[in-house]
Amino acid sequence: MVTVEHLLSHTAGFVDRPASESDGIAEGENWSPRHIGKYSYSNYGYQLLARIIGKHSDCGNAQDHEAGFRSHIENRIFKPAGMNSAIREMHSSSKSIPPCFEISKDGQRRQVKERQPYPHGNGCWRMTASDLLAFKRAFHSPNVLLNEASLKTIKEHESGHLGLWIDRDKESGAITGFGHPGGGPGMSSFLNTWCTKNPPITVAVLSNYSGCEMVKPWLDALMKRD
Repeated sequence: MVTVEHLLSHTAGFVDRPASESDGIAEGENWSPRHIGKYSYSNYGYQLLARIIGKHSDCGNAQDHEAGFRSHIENRIFKPAGMNSAIREMHSSSKSIPPCFEISKDGQRRQVKERQPYPHGNGCWRMTASDLLAFKRAFHSPNVLLNEASLKTIKEHESGHLGLWIDRDKESGAITGFGHPGGGPGMSSFLNTWCTKNPPITVAVLSNYSGCEMVKPWLDALMKRD
């Protein structure tokens, strides 16, 4: 009953968001057919998508789905978009990865020693802000990452969460912005474009703060100013 479209739009029926990678695997037990079609953010769903890509894409390798997934993302996204830092990181050893920290609300920082395994379906690549901006440019350039029909499907999908978060005007329904936050311990990112500005303004943020989505309400207020 679950389709790839359900997984992409977080409407596959997984009802609990995992608190960790180990919980993410267990989240598959929290699936309910009653919840198919209802939005519920699911890391597990995106990890499942990564498995599907790793096995069935043109880079697939049934013996090693993770390698197939990494090759697919590198060849179909990173290279066409010119995301050079992400490509270098893909092939670097773990020793070259800089120290990562979590910062608590009281300002204390803790080094993250047990990093999430990556790359996997719900993200956790290390890249630069210029990589994120390169992805944004390529995403909206016809036939670089997507054909025009696929881009139209993403922007017009009723969920508003088909790979991106789409912001719409409450009265007209016109797209006012699009973007996405994401990340993991010691690494988080935020990319959003405000279409209401002329020309549109795109902001890319890299942060140690895992609640990177909270950047947007603060920036929304700034974007309303002349």
